[in-house]
Amino acid sequence: MRADGCAKALPTQLRVIEALILREILARFGRMQAGYLWAFATPLAQVAALYLVWTLLQGRESSSMPLVLFLLTGVLPFWLFRQAMRQGATSANRNKQLLNLPPITVFDITIAHAVLEFLTMLLVFSVAVTGTRFIGESPSVKDPLGVLTGFALMWAIGTGLGMLFAGISTKFPSAANVAQPFLGRPLFFTSGLFFTADMIPASLRDWLLYNPLLHVTEYTRSSFFHEFDSAYYDLSYPAMFALSLWTIGHATMRINRAELSRQ
Repeated sequence: MRADGCAKALPTQLRVIEALILREILARFGRMQAGYLWAFATPLAQVAALYLVWTLLQGRESSSMPLVLFLLTGVLPFWLFRQAMRQGATSANRNKQLLNLPPITVFDITIAHAVLEFLTMLLVFSVAVTGTRFIGESPSVKDPLGVLTGFALMWAIGTGLGMLFAGISTKFPSAANVAQPFLGRPLFFTSGLFFTADMIPASLRDWLLYNPLLHVTEYTRSSFFHEFDSAYYDLSYPAMFALSLWTIGHATMRINRAELSRQ
């Protein structure tokens, strides 16, 4: 009976999440004709800034991988992680009036916002990689499914962290605000956005590999570039990390649903 009830509830939940995604698209981009372009502008501006800094400091590309593609495969997956974490941490509080509707849960709101971020960043990445042909690059992806898996893992870890921060925000209201500067920024510099694991000394590399995002970045680049194959990733580590965050985060949000709706 329990399994049968879950099977009947799943289509309803999927329809709710779909409706929430459409609602968020209209709320975020619907009133601006060029609104969706903003989703491209910010992450690509960060890639451009890093490209400029790198070329000014190095004077040339110091990797066998084209620099612009090297940065795209590091910055954009991390941007997805950061946005999924931010949306997961704040979306329920920003839409708490929806929690008064019986079919809608905190989980539905969080997942709807996170899925929109995932689809948006995949579109940004695809357009950006294709666009490098206009600057003389000839991108050829070794394993598209592997690249998609890398993005999915970044998204899963970010969403799991977001759910956890949302759940504990009833006891620690500043958790989401603290997450960005005290977690996002250190991870920005240690997740392999502008280096590979074999570029750094072994003693430091052993410590940095405790960061699951570095494993994902190494795997994503190994899947994208024919000329790169990292020996420093283990997908089971970030996958288990994401699963643990989802389990704890989902449980915390369910326990604190009433408090979240009153915040």
